[in-house]
Order: sequence, then structure tokens, then C-alpha cells
Amino acid sequence: MKKGEKGKFCIVGIILLVCFACVAFLVESGMTEQIDRGIIRAIYEFRGSHSDPQGVFYWVNRILTEMGYVYVLVPLALLVLLLCKGDVKSCGLGFGTLLTWLINKGVKLIFYRQRPDLIYHMMEETSTSFPSGHAMTSAFFYFFLAYLLSRTKLNKGVKGVLMAVCAVMPFIVAITRINLSVHYPTDVLGGLCFGGAIACFVAVLVEFVYDKGFDGLKTFFSKGTKK
Repeated sequence: MKKGEKGKFCIVGIILLVCFACVAFLVESGMTEQIDRGIIRAIYEFRGSHSDPQGVFYWVNRILTEMGYVYVLVPLALLVLLLCKGDVKSCGLGFGTLLTWLINKGVKLIFYRQRPDLIYHMMEETSTSFPSGHAMTSAFFYFFLAYLLSRTKLNKGVKGVLMAVCAVMPFIVAITRINLSVHYPTDVLGGLCFGGAIACFVAVLVEFVYDKGFDGLKTFFSKGTKK
């Protein structure tokens, strides 16, 4: 990554952090309360008979929402680590995923926003609401994975398709959190902004470390191969 590219990543990261701060301010001030609750009620009414937990609506959203769950993302990050033989960029994916998850836990304690009323829920959730952990962690993971793919030597067409899938996955996960009525729209919006910001900053950090000659876990993997 050239110096100019690093600067662009940093600028995007800062913009996303500012967007998160604006959403957080609006949530804390209660200015979004009516809109958030109105959307949740509208989705509940739209679901109607589809609110059945055995229905297609539930299972489609439930399966897709798990693609933002940390216990799914961490194994995927380990798989990428193995496929990339432990290079510093794949290490960044695993490190950043866990870091984002931990930051989310801390930030949730600061805001301590209650989730939408239980009557609307289609699945059980016990943690607080803002920012959405699924949206935030998936935003980091899939956006950073798109960055990793952009650095590979894959066929241009295949690379483009995979990067496009990575680009839309966080938004799909975010929508499922609203559809299942376990998060308000501003919860997922805040999560997407914060997770995207972390992806930008970790990408710059990884490139900086790579430029310094650090090869991640490649030495360990090469020794294992020689044995």
C-alpha cells in the first residue's frame, strides 16, 4: 500500500468514526427514539403471520444473522490464516476480529441502551443494544477480508465477485438484526460505522508492519512445512 493509499484509509476511518459519534449523540439525546421504535413496530406488523419462529422468514434471517456472530467469524479468520500461511495480513484479520468484538463489549457498557421490547423479538438476546455487535464485528471482518482479497493474485473476475459479496455481507447481517427486532436501526448503523473504521485503521497498521519486514506467522508455518 502506497503512502497516499494509507492516507485515504485513515481519512475514511476518521470519517466513519465521526459518523459513529454523530449516531451515538443522537441515540443518547433520544432524538432517534420515535423513528427507531416506529420502524421496529412497522416491521413487526409487516411480519404478521411470518413471525412464527418455524417459518421461512425466521430461518432465512436467523441463518444470515449468524454470519456476523463472533463464533462463526473467528473460525473463518483461522481458516484464512491457514490458507494464507500466517502472513501478516491474515493475522490482522484474526487480531482485528477479536479486537472489534472486545471494543464492542466495552462500548455497550458505556451506552447501556436497552433492546427493543421483548414482544417484538424473534430470538433471545441478553446483552445491551448499542452498537450492534453483529453489525460491528461483521463490518470489520468482511470489509477487511475485501481488502485482503484486493491484495491477492486471484483471477480478476473471481476476485471482483468475492469482494462484492464481502462488501454487502455486513449490510445483510445488519438488516437481519432489524428484521428479527433485536436491534434498532441506529444500533446497526452505529455498528457498521465503528466496525468499518476499525477495518481501515487495522489495514493501515498491517501495511505499516509489513513494510517494516515483519512476516507474521510465516516463519512458523514454513518450519512446520519443512518438518
